[in-house]
Amino acid sequence: AIAVDVGGIRTNFRMPDILSVGLGGGTIIRIDEQGAITVGPDSVGYRLLQEARSFGGETLTATDVVLAVTDTTI
Repeated sequence: AIAVDVGGIRTNFRMPDILSVGLGGGTIIRIDEQGAITVGPDSVGYRLLQEARSFGGETLTATDVVLAVTDTTI
């Protein structure tokens, strides 16, 4: 086991690595010419109904991806 400092106190507990990702339904998804995918960090969350492809807009969002994998009619 490796010692870990928690709040300035040295412990000998195992601690998981955590990766925080800010991802919401309006997060913009981009695919470049080489096929590389970029997720965020910008969002159209407050304009989702106007901007997202699922609602007739031009921007690919996380909502569009979720709807596409859960509903074969999109």
